[in-house]
Amino acid sequence: SSAGLISLGCVAGGFSPEDFSSFSWQDSSGNQLSDIYQYSADKNNRVGMVLYLCSEPKLKYEVALTFCLFYFSVLLVSPTSPTVSLVTLPSGESRVDALMCVIQDFYPKSVSVTWKAGDRTVSGQTWESDKGQPVLYSASSLLKLDNSVWESDTVYTCEVQHSTNKTTKTISKEIAHTSLSSRSCLDVTLKPPRVKEMFIDNRAVLECIITGEDKAVKEAEVTWMLDSVQETDKITQTGPEKADHLFRKSSILTLAVNDWEGGKTVKCSVQQKGGPTITKTLSFGQKGTTTPTVSIQTPSPEDLNGKSEFFLLCLVTGFYPKEIYIMWQVNEGEYEEGITGEPVQTGDKYSVTSLFRVSKVDWDKGTKYNCNARHAYQKGSLSVSPLRLTPLYLFLFKYLYFSLFT
Repeated sequence: SSAGLISLGCVAGGFSPEDFSSFSWQDSSGNQLSDIYQYSADKNNRVGMVLYLCSEPKLKYEVALTFCLFYFSVLLVSPTSPTVSLVTLPSGESRVDALMCVIQDFYPKSVSVTWKAGDRTVSGQTWESDKGQPVLYSASSLLKLDNSVWESDTVYTCEVQHSTNKTTKTISKEIAHTSLSSRSCLDVTLKPPRVKEMFIDNRAVLECIITGEDKAVKEAEVTWMLDSVQETDKITQTGPEKADHLFRKSSILTLAVNDWEGGKTVKCSVQQKGGPTITKTLSFGQKGTTTPTVSIQTPSPEDLNGKSEFFLLCLVTGFYPKEIYIMWQVNEGEYEEGITGEPVQTGDKYSVTSLFRVSKVDWDKGTKYNCNARHAYQKGSLSVSPLRLTPLYLFLFKYLYFSLFT
């Protein structure tokens, strides 16, 4: 055209399924071209086009060096039966207007749904299957209810036929009510003792966190048990407070470290109004916990030449779970905090490092430094001191080395 605008077409055919194909256009320099249009001409032919703008003198040259790349990939998947669930709409309300049959993660795509009210077949509305995971499909079917039939406790059935497999789910007013009353609408987490309090104050502070909807969280009642004895003292409450779109409150139990390290079992039980009791349990030395190994690394004497200060590195490894606290001591004095990172998981265990700034003058005077690590499932703390290579030790080491090996 007079504007120098042309259209190039690239046709690919003979492939299936069509969902796994795409086009890419590049110029002679390998740069991706924009303004690409792609559509299906028929079942197994896909056409890619690009609008290409260039000056007239370079038109033939540029067109000849424009590349059309066609990509086709397919992942072979064995037939997969669907997961089917049947829920009421609105969920959890006293009045139910419809039922939804949710059909997930199946392959191939074809599926059919049959609804029944008692022994009578009724009509629902089923939506086309959509891909969820890369090659698995999902679908859903809606059945509007006659409220008088629902109130009569009629049993409704959703039958899902996929290939040769049939999956059936049933529901009624009584079943829905029983399911709702037994379902937990709260999330409960019992956290192990905060290691800092164990280290500094010789207290084991355990926190039971309750998360859920505002009303459910407010009405939830918490009971603490130490072995088989209910604890009523040294319990504090926080919240409820809003956390994201949910609400949260905490119940905190404070024990003497000896009670925790004595192996007693701690239970936090949360009773939700109209629902089940949720119980979480922790105990010292429970199965699966491992205590850490502690070591200190120091710079070599050569690396310390000309420096006024340096860092000692405390390496704490091989512990689980990750709750740990590290403190330093100078000449066995008061505990001091170093620069401690977050625990890093390797396999099924954690490791962490802590740095402590040291004056070269104090180091040369023989000042003693200790790295102390306290783990939530460990009695007491582990304490190590760096191996100090004094000039005398270095002289003796070199003398023995050259005497024996040279």
